[in-house]
Amino acid sequence: MKNKLIEILLLFIILAALQLTLINFITIENIGPQLLVIFVLYYSLKLKNSHSLLFGFFTGLLFDLISGGITGVNAFAFTFVSFIANKSKHKFEGNIFPTNYFVWLVFVSSSVASFFINFFYGNSNNFLEAVLLYGIISGIYTTLFALPLILFLKGRNPNG
Repeated sequence: MKNKLIEILLLFIILAALQLTLINFITIENIGPQLLVIFVLYYSLKLKNSHSLLFGFFTGLLFDLISGGITGVNAFAFTFVSFIANKSKHKFEGNIFPTNYFVWLVFVSSSVASFFINFFYGNSNNFLEAVLLYGIISGIYTTLFALPLILFLKGRNPNG
C-alpha cells in the first residue's frame, strides 16, 4: 500500500510538472491537453467511490496550490471527473479493459473539466464559446494524448 501511494504521488508530481511546463508549449489559446484529468480518471476508476471523490478533490487542490491558480477550480473540476468515473465503474467490472468506453470517458471528463476550468478563469464570456472551444476542442486534444495509455491498457484486466 505504501509503495502504491508513493507511485501515485510520483506520477502526480511528474504529470503536474509536465502540465505546468512542457504542455504550455503545445497549448494554443488556452486550449491544451489536461494530463491530470486522465490521471484522476484512471485512478478514480480503481478506487472505491468515496475514496475516488477525495482523490479527485485533493489532486485538484494540490494542483491549484502548486500552479498558483484560483484555489478550488481544479479541485472542483477533478472532483467532478471522479464523480463521472464513479458513475461509469460498472463498465469496468469485467476481465477486459473496455477501450472504446474509456476513450469516450476521457473525452467527456476532459471536456467538462476544461470547460469548468476555463469558464471560472474567465477565458470566455460567452457560454457557447466556452463549451465548444474550451470544452470540446480541449477534450479532443486530451483524448489524443490519452491514446498511448488506452492502447497500453487494451485487453488488460481493468481491476489488476
